[in-house]
Formats: sequence, structure tokens, C-alpha cells
Amino acid sequence: MHRLGNLAYLPNLGPNLAAGASSTTLVATSSITPPSLTTGSGGENPWGTLHVLVLPLFNGEPLRIPIEDLNTLVKRHIQSVVSNSPAKAIATLESEASELIGSGMDTLNGKLVGVEEDKLLGRVVELWGFFWDQVLPYVEGVRAPPPPTPRSAR
Repeated sequence: MHRLGNLAYLPNLGPNLAAGASSTTLVATSSITPPSLTTGSGGENPWGTLHVLVLPLFNGEPLRIPIEDLNTLVKRHIQSVVSNSPAKAIATLESEASELIGSGMDTLNGKLVGVEEDKLLGRVVELWGFFWDQVLPYVEGVRAPPPPTPRSAR
């Protein structure tokens, strides 16, 4: 399966990163059911649903639904913003994307609280590697649907 596909496993975060997780993440992941995108808040507030589904990545949790479903949420949200305020669409989308990334980075920043000064550099390197390897590919994959594949010539 493609790297941005649905993860069936929790990424190996190592003992230091896993220890930094909050006690609210101790729920067994197998007991959590993926939200439905066809009903409920996914249809009414796609951006809010996207927040709920993407922010756990910053805490070391896997995606709970296929990335294609997240792309659908992004597409719905973009269409909604453009239809509500075409003149402000770019500024609104930019602001919202910055807010989403900022919220996730606050989660990573929280993992640095209380780290002793002599271990801080190593912890920052570990978190930065985690961000680049485990979070960024999914955030990039969610931001927009992939380009369509060319049709084969007949």
C-alpha cells in the first residue's frame, strides 16, 4: 500500500516519544471506530472533522480513515469557503491551514516541557525527525487530492 494509505498499525515512536504522550491517548486504538464522512459533522463542518482526524497524527496516532476520505473533506471545505466568500477564500484557507499546523505544533512543543537542558537538543532532534517522517507526509497528502491519472490510449 502507498505510504499515504490507511495505517493499520501504530508507528514505532521509540520509548522517549511514546512516554511524552498524554494520558488521554491511552485508549486502545482498536476500540475507536472511524467517523462516518457521509453523515454527522463531516457533512456539516468538514474543516472541524478534518481537525479531529488530523491532529492525532501529531501525538503519534495513526490515521483512522483512508487519506482519500480526508481529501474529500478538504475538497468540500474549499468549495464551501469559495462559495461563501470568493474574495476572501485564499486568505481564509491560508489562515485555517496555519491554525491547523499551529495546533499540531503546539502538541509537539508540549513534549518538550520539563526536558532537562542537557537532553533538550536530542529531544528536539527526535521530535523533528518524527514530524518529518510520521506527520508531514500525511499533512501534505491531506491538503489536496492527488492529480488524476492519465487515461490509457485506446
